[in-house]
Amino acid sequence: MLLIDPRVGSVDLLPHLQKFDIPCRTEPLEYGDFVFTGHGPGGTTRTYAFERKRLLTGDMIRSMRDGRLSGHQLIGLLDTYHSIHLIVEGIYRPGRDGILEYLKGNRFVPADNGRIMYRELDAFLTTLSQICGVQVLRSTSDYETAVMLATRYLWSQKPWESHRGHLALHDNTPAWERLSAGVVRPTVRLIKPSLLRRVANQIDKIGWEKSKLVAEHFRSVRAMANAEAAEWRRIDGVGKTIADSVVKQLNGVR
Repeated sequence: MLLIDPRVGSVDLLPHLQKFDIPCRTEPLEYGDFVFTGHGPGGTTRTYAFERKRLLTGDMIRSMRDGRLSGHQLIGLLDTYHSIHLIVEGIYRPGRDGILEYLKGNRFVPADNGRIMYRELDAFLTTLSQICGVQVLRSTSDYETAVMLATRYLWSQKPWESHRGHLALHDNTPAWERLSAGVVRPTVRLIKPSLLRRVANQIDKIGWEKSKLVAEHFRSVRAMANAEAAEWRRIDGVGKTIADSVVKQLNGVR
């Protein structure tokens, strides 16, 4: 269930979110504008919270300047939820003199009457990302924000280990990194695949999944290319049909 705070700034996205056929309802939230529960690593449950800040209404700049965001809201979010996201909504850029500008209608105008520099906002968001572990997301509109929320909600409902988009360069070895006291977050160690595995990946009926087992079985590309079908059948998941096909491919037989 995606929970939406009933206050202005959150509840106005409800009509957009209802179009995506995901369960959602309004509920007063002490911290965050949008909250939902999903899967975490190792079968655990993970809570996801999103804070929406808009440039068009001045909310982003005000909450940064008066300390409300970092001094109150983010502290509560980090203490309450596992995964924290800050959505900065609005199209913005540095002006020629470095002043922060955002798109209003069909033209860019100075933010906060020209009293804030682009680097001030960018440095603030970088601190939240690098020091506090907050995922900073940029959205161009309320509709994109809704799509972003719906996408991440659906992503979280899939078992953690089923997410495989990163496996093209993944050595399949789990690693853990403690980012702050009491908060442990999973990471993956990305490495360049070996030549043997890259070659095996190109063989029909082997592909990426079986290429890992192939790379573990053979000591070199030459050994793999010279192997008979009987040797290939010693690899898990490689039966007679696949083994015969692989040998034919490696020998240029169609």
